[in-house]
Amino acid sequence: MKKTLATLTAALLLLTGCSSASQSISTSTPEVQSGPEAETPTEPTRPAEDVTVTIAVIDMTNESLKKEVKRFNDLDCGYQVELKSYHEHIDKSQSYEDDIGGETITVYTGEQAFDPVALRVQMDVMSGEVDLVPDYTFEGNLGRFEVLTEKGAFADLYPFMENDPEVNTDTLDTHVLSLHETDGELRCLPLYYTIETAVGDPALVGTKENWTFDDMLSAWESAPAGTTFYGISTRDYVYMNLFRGILGDFVDYDTVSCSFDSPLFLRMLEFCNTFPSPLGYKADPDHTHDLFQSTTIYGVTNFRSAAEGKTLVGYPTEDGTGAFLNAAYNRWGIVRNTTPEKQAGAWAFLRTLATEEAQQVRLPGDDGMQEDGVFYGENGFPVNKAAAERYAAKLIEKDEQGIPNPQTAQGVEYDAGWLPQEEYERCMAYIQGINRLSTNIDSSLQAIVEEELWRMYADEQTPEKTAENIQSRAEIMVSERS
Repeated sequence: MKKTLATLTAALLLLTGCSSASQSISTSTPEVQSGPEAETPTEPTRPAEDVTVTIAVIDMTNESLKKEVKRFNDLDCGYQVELKSYHEHIDKSQSYEDDIGGETITVYTGEQAFDPVALRVQMDVMSGEVDLVPDYTFEGNLGRFEVLTEKGAFADLYPFMENDPEVNTDTLDTHVLSLHETDGELRCLPLYYTIETAVGDPALVGTKENWTFDDMLSAWESAPAGTTFYGISTRDYVYMNLFRGILGDFVDYDTVSCSFDSPLFLRMLEFCNTFPSPLGYKADPDHTHDLFQSTTIYGVTNFRSAAEGKTLVGYPTEDGTGAFLNAAYNRWGIVRNTTPEKQAGAWAFLRTLATEEAQQVRLPGDDGMQEDGVFYGENGFPVNKAAAERYAAKLIEKDEQGIPNPQTAQGVEYDAGWLPQEEYERCMAYIQGINRLSTNIDSSLQAIVEEELWRMYADEQTPEKTAENIQSRAEIMVSERS
């Protein structure tokens, strides 16, 4: 049963946040600062009675999360966080033993190994048995998290932000937040995100960013002989590197519909089918003559190394908006069907992961780089604007001062530089121009798509029949899962 906004607002009156300090946040072009200016500490309002908040996790091996939980619990602000492990639900038959570092560990394989976990977590979310869920709890099947979000199983986070002086729409990247909205609600909080795109040599792909399907066809048809798609130009490689990342565009869990029978999807299949079948094809990948390369960009310096001198073409779509932002494995949802007090406690913990202090990115030589539990290095763009800007400001300053950044590639040492102002501005403009999220479809649905595709690869059925079969089977599955 969904909570009303009035009920949720009442719960929020209990919470000002378990935080030791508020910080001033700059949203302008980054300027180098010595550090956040501490203001008067904000004392949290304790709930009338102690509240226990339960986080769903696969197992208890996430040391970083356990440290954050301990740090929060040590604040003793009236909310205590507990981790609920679903390890006993993993299909142990989908595993093998491996020796890593002299220690024998169990390695689980196949998406089916985690399907029982996903099902159990989904049941507990719907019944309110857990209060806070990171998407990575659905290991191997993030599509389940997508479905729960679309169907309203997680609470809207905007009302929590309205009452939070430190983590709100002024301090977080509203463009990234808006892309995660469903019916105007923010039902999950992305903490970090990456850019999913493709890059190519302007001599081959031109200088237009984010090409359409027709742009891609034109570039391919005019490319020199011997040009490849990611090393090998067989049907499966073309699909994997051109189209697999946009499968989510053909599924709408909110309206319980699919569009695998659309003209665009059929054109995709027909294009794939113009290449050799992978069956019996023997060749090692050679990326020397790739038309473009798919890439994941984890931060501003990674953007520079991937994009400098290249055209960011994205993935081919009808409207030419084929680059994605991807926050997979970094999204958290507060369960809607739990008590207002537990929702308030869940936010009290979740907000600590989105503060400037928590999301600051440290560089080698920074004070406190080795501080226990502090994230440093690029592993995604922080959603906290001040954290992202402060990191960029440090890099820009180092670049302007000509401070060397020695790197080694293939045994050769070179100065990689840091971050020129113009590359930072290009990166930010590119992010703000991306209006799509990389959507994770249900793993069982993806298996259906690829099963039918392999029949096409083997010339057992035409592209038209392949699209028809996928649409028919997908409609049934989406209806069952939604």
